[in-house]
Amino acid sequence: MDERMNEALDQISDRHIAAAAAYRRRRPYWLGAVAAILAIVLCIGAFRGSSPITDPVDLPTLQGTEPQKIPVPGQPQSPDTLTLSDLVAAPSYPKMVPCPNVEDYEGREGYYTALAQWEAGQQEQYDQPSGYADSLTDFFRRSIPEFLSGDGNRAYSPINVYMALAMLAEVTDGNSRQQILDLLGVGTIEALRTQVGHVWNAHYCDDGQTTTLLANSLWLDSAYTFDPDTTLTLAHQYYTSVFQGDLGTEELDQQLRAWLDSQTGGLLQEHSSQLELPDESVFALASTIYFATGWESEFSQDDTAEGIFHCGDHDLRTPFMNKTITFGTYYRGEGFGAVGLDLQNRNTMWLILPDEGISVEEVLDSAEYLELIQSPGSWPDKRTLKVHLSLPKFDIDSSIDLCDGMKALGVTDVFDPAVSDFSPMVSDSEEIYVGQIKHAVRVAADEEGVVAAAYTVMMMAATGAPVPPTDEIHFTLDRPFLFTITSQDHLPLFAGVVTQP
Repeated sequence: MDERMNEALDQISDRHIAAAAAYRRRRPYWLGAVAAILAIVLCIGAFRGSSPITDPVDLPTLQGTEPQKIPVPGQPQSPDTLTLSDLVAAPSYPKMVPCPNVEDYEGREGYYTALAQWEAGQQEQYDQPSGYADSLTDFFRRSIPEFLSGDGNRAYSPINVYMALAMLAEVTDGNSRQQILDLLGVGTIEALRTQVGHVWNAHYCDDGQTTTLLANSLWLDSAYTFDPDTTLTLAHQYYTSVFQGDLGTEELDQQLRAWLDSQTGGLLQEHSSQLELPDESVFALASTIYFATGWESEFSQDDTAEGIFHCGDHDLRTPFMNKTITFGTYYRGEGFGAVGLDLQNRNTMWLILPDEGISVEEVLDSAEYLELIQSPGSWPDKRTLKVHLSLPKFDIDSSIDLCDGMKALGVTDVFDPAVSDFSPMVSDSEEIYVGQIKHAVRVAADEEGVVAAAYTVMMMAATGAPVPPTDEIHFTLDRPFLFTITSQDHLPLFAGVVTQP
């Protein structure tokens, strides 16, 4: 069994290491080693009773990729041996054409041929139907302010919470499922599965330039009977690795932590080391996103200088990164200004600065910023200016509980064992319910790029040269501001509030 587990972990974690190593050819090793990670764990529990003890679910194993293991200096390594629960099914991840590095080619012809192949692969991977994510706008509009409200630095990943909720919908039924579908803006579970496929393919990237890796796993307690059709759906539709063992034990807790650490390069060990599945756990769902890329145009370290950030009740001296964007685009909204910084592979970090006297909460509540980041090309109030940008280097960390927020968003039945319905997953499911949800996030930005990490734990008890612009603006983010990281499809991967960098 250990040999099968090692092979399974190779399928899951080595592709992160390989991607980081490839990325290191273009960036210093630390940026390839740390990435935006979001781990979402749903621990679903019930009162142990008369449920029969069964053998592991008999499912066909899906063959996964086996990339070469390449150690990266500074990259936390997974243990040589991980004793995990028996692997039931493993996903097969998309194979992407690597982004060519011009330094690897002696002549232009070979490089341009490889570049054309990479561009064709990108087109095939990301060419999703128009409007495939339109129904998610309301989910973003409601959930981002719900989970970013409060004091201090906060951060949240809408896309990964969406993916986790979609998996939760698969294992529920009746009104429990309908509340989730309503929140996500889809009419049927079939429509949700189709949308999940589009979202996955539109954001999965493993080309050596930008890394956005998504992974899911399902952990089954060996004392319960599980529906094989639902398990197969999770394996096939959600790229889910399926494991089975004795949940609620320290051994299984260590195994789950090892899986999470293998996905996150050990970046979140401080948080994952505290994860414990309750004794009454029946099954657990884990979903991760691993994101790493650099600025399209880096900040120069020579231009970084100490400045003052106004935290509200006090001032803080902190390093500010500075650059001048000669042909920058400055956006105006009701009570805020915004600038989008290009990341590689058409990702964007949006910097949204409330006007003096306007709070971040007021900007969040208006939702106008969301309209901007999703449709910047058609935004009416924008100007081409010389933008003198001053952005504090920041590394923020926040931890929030999502239970009350989910209830406020209309997902209530899964928290109540009297009405929750987990029948698609467990035959004897009348007492299964969600007990608590923990969401921890870390986001950092420096001269070379952006790093973000997070996990959520749900325990259910579980071109030509134009004339330079004459106008200019000094866009100095020296007071609390909002940021979002969007994909090439303008969907928010991460959102956060910086009150103290």
